[in-house]
Amino acid sequence: MIGFTGATVGTTLYYLMGEGIHKILPSKVQSYLERGQRYLEKYGALAIFFFAVTPLPGEIVWIPIGCMKYNMHKAIIACWLGKFILMASISFAGYYGLKQFLNFL
Repeated sequence: MIGFTGATVGTTLYYLMGEGIHKILPSKVQSYLERGQRYLEKYGALAIFFFAVTPLPGEIVWIPIGCMKYNMHKAIIACWLGKFILMASISFAGYYGLKQFLNFL
């Protein structure tokens, strides 16, 4: 439980970084981000979950989501669920894989 909670808190820092970057972006870039918010509201939680459940770099998603001021509660829940599945699958694979490896020897 500590592993995926810590991973979620760590990736949330990228969200906060995106919020800070939003304040210094030129107005032209901010207009592009406003157009992207339509897709973010539709697929944002799914994208966060997908990047959290795979070992892909989350910065690709979290910084733009912070810039677009996506709902932080939805983002944290989607990330937490994805990290839980990722960490649990790695733990089970390691536990049962070790048993199979020792049986092989």
